[in-house]
Amino acid sequence: MSDAPTVREFGPLTRQAAGVDRALRATWSPLVDNWRFTRRGLRLAQRVFEPPAAARIPVVRGTEIRHTRIEHLPAEWVIAPKARGAEGQRAVLYIHGGGYVFGSPRTHRTLVSRISHVTSMPALSIDYRLPPEHFPPAPTHDALLAYRHLLATGIPAASIVVAGDSAGGGISLELVLHAIESGLPAPGALVLLSPWADLSLSGDSVTTNMGRDPFIPAGPVRRLVDVVVGPRDPTDWRLSPLFAPEELLRSFPPTLLQVGSTELILDDSRRMADRIAAAGVTTELQVFDRHPHVVPVWGDAGVAHVAA
Repeated sequence: MSDAPTVREFGPLTRQAAGVDRALRATWSPLVDNWRFTRRGLRLAQRVFEPPAAARIPVVRGTEIRHTRIEHLPAEWVIAPKARGAEGQRAVLYIHGGGYVFGSPRTHRTLVSRISHVTSMPALSIDYRLPPEHFPPAPTHDALLAYRHLLATGIPAASIVVAGDSAGGGISLELVLHAIESGLPAPGALVLLSPWADLSLSGDSVTTNMGRDPFIPAGPVRRLVDVVVGPRDPTDWRLSPLFAPEELLRSFPPTLLQVGSTELILDDSRRMADRIAAAGVTTELQVFDRHPHVVPVWGDAGVAHVAA
């Protein structure tokens, strides 16, 4: 039984990641720093961050994209060449990030194709419901629907990896918690890339890393919380899985977390890893020196370690 996560640190910062950091500070940070997440602002964000060109986002050469629908839920299968022939046998269920308010399988297609490539597993990427029409727990319900669908097609739970980044990491945690609570078998593994697990923003890193994270400045994150949480309690574990009951965490699968050392929500990963490990679950936390939010998005620094 484990009582502490295995912690692995990677560094120094690569030249590629340093260049990404500079580019984000020059372009992305000024754009989002003063964004207002009104109804109009949400719609604008969804258009700006997913332009028509998103349909042409590059993927691993030879990757097949198959569009599908699970009841009301649009989704796509992303099948890298190395994953062909594994359909119906094993799968990655991927849940994209985007602060709970934007993003789609299209915006994350590059990353998901690379994950499919290194794992040799087909990946089902879901287009869960977003504001301003839908708010949590709608994304969790959509993720649970997709998980039930994979089980219904005959893929064993032990052959399913649930993975997600940022808000998608939080939804991935909620999916596993709700599956266990509902009596469903847990997936074979859980991969969390910079998961947003605490919508109360109580981690020390929200203060200590303020200004060090070029991708998610503190101001926009706090405004996002106001939109996503509304009048509800942000420490409710059905919104912030960091605070989930220990009895549910005891049934978790082996879990891998990746995070950059200067991320605003670094402590979400640290504390989530501590809680899962304390429940007796094999847990590994990988910390990448000064890498921007969601390490594998910006290069190959983290992707190989997902497969390991």
